[in-house]
Amino acid sequence: MFRGYRPLLAVRRLGAPPANRCQGILEGDGKPGLDKYRPNVEPKFEDFAFEAHLFDDAFENVKGSQGRHLNPYAKDLVKIITEVYGIFENLDKTFFEVQQQIPDQSIIETPYGARLVVQMPHGNKIVAHFKDKEKIRNKKRWSQSEKHNTYLLALDGDTDFQPAAVMLLIDRLKMYPRVGAACGRIHPTGSGPAVWFQKFEYAVSHWLQKTAEHVFGSVLCSPGCFSLFRAEALMDDNVMKTYSTQSTEPSHYIQYDQGEDRWLCTLLLKQGWRVEYNAASDAYTNAPQEFKELYNQVNAF
Repeated sequence: MFRGYRPLLAVRRLGAPPANRCQGILEGDGKPGLDKYRPNVEPKFEDFAFEAHLFDDAFENVKGSQGRHLNPYAKDLVKIITEVYGIFENLDKTFFEVQQQIPDQSIIETPYGARLVVQMPHGNKIVAHFKDKEKIRNKKRWSQSEKHNTYLLALDGDTDFQPAAVMLLIDRLKMYPRVGAACGRIHPTGSGPAVWFQKFEYAVSHWLQKTAEHVFGSVLCSPGCFSLFRAEALMDDNVMKTYSTQSTEPSHYIQYDQGEDRWLCTLLLKQGWRVEYNAASDAYTNAPQEFKELYNQVNAF
């Protein structure tokens, strides 16, 4: 429907009730593996507020008009949000009841372009960040977040997952304060020889390799298609500053702009943060079904 939005889910801690729920979900009472040697010194929290953040290059020049304008994709997104709001608001209403519509929304101008905030009927927020290429560096993923007690979920536009998978990653970061990022188990979906090859590739280089790295001490790369990052780790010294470095030399384009998720995790590891893998947190992505599409994807990475 849209052009590969890079959505982020911000999870902010609200309360501080005592709880031991996450230990039983993730490790079991026996805490098998290396986790049984890690002390649980952090308090447990279970109250969260979920916010969905959408990021897109959304501005264009219009001939005969001054200033920058939203492109058709951003306008379609606003229409879709309006329709979804009406569906959830009127879900329990009968045909003869007055149908509620979304209140008038205004797009707020920001230093990076514009922002639209919509409070959905059940309390969750949808925040659409419209990026203007003339105001912020192009070809870099970006976010604006509070650093304390906040986690950012990085996704691809075609990633499919259940809320329980996100909660497993959240619990992992809550249990261990020095874990800066955690990733789940990605399952490629589709049919055909190209997909069969990718399923084997994921089983060897993703599931097996990341499990081994997790046992040895730290995962080296948390993939951007389904990973949860600690905002405090991202805002650590020299992490975001180095990650946002402008590429000026040929070697920079290879190091900074290709494999950005691996480069970000390398910076986290250099600052002393750990990256972990949770095999029980499942997510699904659409795998290329043609070899030409697969080649273009691999070449881009």
